[in-house]
Amino acid sequence: MLYSQFQFFREEVDFPMSETTKTNEEKGRPRYNMFQNIGWMFRRAVRTSRWLLPMAGGQVFCGVALAMLELFCAPAVLRQVEGGQLSGLLTVVLAFGGGLMAIGALQRYLDCNVLFDRVFVRIGIINDLTRKYCTTDYLHMEQPAFTAAADRAYNICGSNGGPAEGIWNTLVVLLTKLINFTVFLLLLVRLNAVLLAVTVTGALFSYLSRLAVQRWRNRQKAQEDRLVHQLFYFEERTKDARLAKDAHVFGLGAWLTELYDGAMRLLDGLHARLQARYLATDIFDEVLCLTRNGLAYYWLLRLVLAGELDAAGFLLLFGAVSGLGDWLLDLFFHLEDLSEKSRQLSQLREWLDTPEEYLTEGGAPIPRSADGQYTIQLQDVSFRYPGAEHDTIRHLDLTLATGESLAIVGLNGAGKTTLIKLLCGFLDPTEGAVLLNGQDIRTLNRRQYYELFGAVFQKVSVLPATVAENVSQQTAEKGAIDRHRVADCLRRAGLEKTVAALPDGMDTFLGRDVYLEAAQLSGGQEQRLMLARALYKDAPITILDEPTAALDPLAESDLYQRFGQLTAGHSAVYISHRLASTRFCDRIILLEDGHIAECGTHEGLLAASGRYAQLFAVQSRYYKENPVIGGPDETAVQHTAPGRQKEDTTHA
Repeated sequence: MLYSQFQFFREEVDFPMSETTKTNEEKGRPRYNMFQNIGWMFRRAVRTSRWLLPMAGGQVFCGVALAMLELFCAPAVLRQVEGGQLSGLLTVVLAFGGGLMAIGALQRYLDCNVLFDRVFVRIGIINDLTRKYCTTDYLHMEQPAFTAAADRAYNICGSNGGPAEGIWNTLVVLLTKLINFTVFLLLLVRLNAVLLAVTVTGALFSYLSRLAVQRWRNRQKAQEDRLVHQLFYFEERTKDARLAKDAHVFGLGAWLTELYDGAMRLLDGLHARLQARYLATDIFDEVLCLTRNGLAYYWLLRLVLAGELDAAGFLLLFGAVSGLGDWLLDLFFHLEDLSEKSRQLSQLREWLDTPEEYLTEGGAPIPRSADGQYTIQLQDVSFRYPGAEHDTIRHLDLTLATGESLAIVGLNGAGKTTLIKLLCGFLDPTEGAVLLNGQDIRTLNRRQYYELFGAVFQKVSVLPATVAENVSQQTAEKGAIDRHRVADCLRRAGLEKTVAALPDGMDTFLGRDVYLEAAQLSGGQEQRLMLARALYKDAPITILDEPTAALDPLAESDLYQRFGQLTAGHSAVYISHRLASTRFCDRIILLEDGHIAECGTHEGLLAASGRYAQLFAVQSRYYKENPVIGGPDETAVQHTAPGRQKEDTTHA
């Protein structure tokens, strides 16, 4: 029951992944096989580091050489002792000892230095993942399956032991084991076929038993990942300052602790079952090893007693028998490990290869207008989210003229945000077309299309950088920031005094999760900072999505007064739930159920006594100067932007 409470953390039901973004692995088969993935990693290694492959070859040589020296060292020394040749014994000891020291030192040197080259290759893959994430079509970001696949791809590159780096160690060990196994096999093949068969069979049974445990763990991996995700989630929430207020007021601490402990008990139970299986496998392996070594002892002692084998040969062959089983078992496991790493690399490559539907690299260039005349038209546009049963936008026609200020209002779920995403080109309509100066934006370069917009969205994106860098979206080191322009935008956004009071002014850092001494702006100040960012970009079209949601009434009124100045000469689209804030716009559209229910000016819509007038009447009750609701002296508080509209004295 407790586990079912956690399902909402990882369920992917809102936006099922489309066939174009669903990986082959999720369809049951990797797109790339083992050899293709190894070749892909080799090509990346050649491009990134010229020394990685030679050093990996040196590691294989050292591994084989050390195994051979260890195998032949004891028999060679024993032969010299049996022959009573002290000078030969000293020579053999020095030769083997020097060889072991030299090869061991070379191996340590390669192990230490190859790590850097492996990291460079992994960082190159991480850079490709980040580049993909930052440039992928926005529609992918609304698909939880896509972002979950991205998380898996980053986890594959997340550590030194991950597949993107660990595959090199697996390949080195695998080649080393394969060469050593071949040598041991050649030593034993002339000894006894039965003993050889017993050794190989024992290793095979040991491998199958461990493989069964590993596959059981793989079947539980999704549940384990989900539980670990939940534990990390609870840990992060307990450190969230925003949640701390609710935790203190509502006493959430005990509830969160109960949920955390429940997830930990489930995870502990899963690990206990896994360890029990590992213990049973270890006992089985010891029985097989005892049987193999007992048979080897018996057979080799018979040969010694029969005079067919000397003591040195006994040591050599018994070491080969023991080594053959261990090498063969390791060979099986590393082949399985390589297959698993290849499967994960295939997941990573499939995510990198997710096709982009928008023309971000190609497409026709945006027709530049010397006078900034850009008209956006939605022509019979409908849009339905993947997996949804109904359209969010239905057969909508709308034109945003140059220099026009347009307000979009409506209840929650009416389609306002989706309409903005269609206007901005974040989503393409499922029916109809979005036109820029008469051209379908699907044929245009989408990156250039984005450059036409400056926006203030509901969710602010304050970066861990200075105020000036947040406004200009440029780094100070490059010297590309126009500081006078930044100051002017802060002034126009009403943030001039706030920034001036900061310790370093516009050079003050924001983001305490990175900089301990960073300044912390309020929600309303962060919205003003986003407004300054949009002003700095000076794009032909400005999108204001609930720009006053975090502002107090006085700050909201101040922003309304500035609206005409802030959007002068630009097309502006304004979304708000507060209908009193829309009167300064040239045109207002009321969305209901994904279509335009009413359209007109504030005065015209009130005069029509339709749905807009009804909503305005309900909201206006909370904006009266007289606190007595329904009194005869009530008058609506007026918010009018100079230069946009005359003062409206109409009562709702």
